[in-house]
Amino acid sequence: MSDETVETADDELLDRLRAEALAPATNVVDWGTATSIGHVRRSNEDVCGERAPGFFVVADGMGGHPGGELAARTAVTSMLSTAQAPIDDWEPAIRRLNEQVRIATRARGFDRAGTAIVMARIAGGVLSIAHVGDSRAYRRRGFELQLLTRDHTVREDLLASGIDVAAMAGRGAALHALTRHVGGSEQASVPSVTSLAPVTGDRILLCTDGVHRQLADEAMVEALCAATCDGAARRLVELSDAAGGRDNATACVIEFGETP
Repeated sequence: MSDETVETADDELLDRLRAEALAPATNVVDWGTATSIGHVRRSNEDVCGERAPGFFVVADGMGGHPGGELAARTAVTSMLSTAQAPIDDWEPAIRRLNEQVRIATRARGFDRAGTAIVMARIAGGVLSIAHVGDSRAYRRRGFELQLLTRDHTVREDLLASGIDVAAMAGRGAALHALTRHVGGSEQASVPSVTSLAPVTGDRILLCTDGVHRQLADEAMVEALCAATCDGAARRLVELSDAAGGRDNATACVIEFGETP
C-alpha cells in the first residue's frame, strides 16, 4: 500500500449503502408531467414523454421555434419508439438519436437546431439516467434534494477546470451556453450517465432549465412533497411561472415503491 492518505467512509454512510443494497427492488408506482410556455417565449420548445414500464424523456429544444420544437419532438419520439428494447449502452443510442435529429432538422432548413435531453429508465430495480445539455435529474428523498446530473455548459466546464466563474460577472449568457447537445456533431452529443438504486418513497425529477434556473432547492422540495406526482409536476411549473416565467418550464416527476 502506498503512503498516500486514504479516505474512509464513516459508519453512517456504510450503513446507508448496505440498507439500500439490501432493500427490496423498487419500481415506478406513480408519475406525472407538466409544461408551460412561460411569460416570455412565444412558443413552447419543451417536449416530454413516457412509456411503460418505466422510460421517461424530457427534451428542451434550441435554435428557435419551430426548429427547436422539431428537434425536441424528434428526440422524444425517437427514444420512446426504442424504449422496449434494452439499452445496455446509452452512447450508441444517443449517436443514432443525434443523427435522426440532424436529418429531421436539416431537411426543414434548420441548420442550427438541436435539443438538450434527459432520460430515465428503471429495470431490475436499477435506475439509469442519461443526459446531454442542461436539462437535469434530481432525487428527492425525504426533505433532501440531490442533483444527479452535471450541466454540459461553459460554466460547469470552467468550474471543473478550477476557474472561479464568480469573477466573471455580466457574462451570464455566455456561461450558460451549451457545450453538448443532441443534433450537432457526434463529439458534442456524448451523454453523461449515472445509475442508482431507488428506495421506496424516492421521487425523481427530470426538468428543463426553465425550472431549475428559476427555483431554489427549497421551493423544489416543497413542490415535490405534493400528494401526487402529477400535483408535484404542476406545482413546479406554477412556481416557475410565478418566479418570472422567463423560459419554457417542464417537469416530469417519478415516484418509486416496492415491486409486488
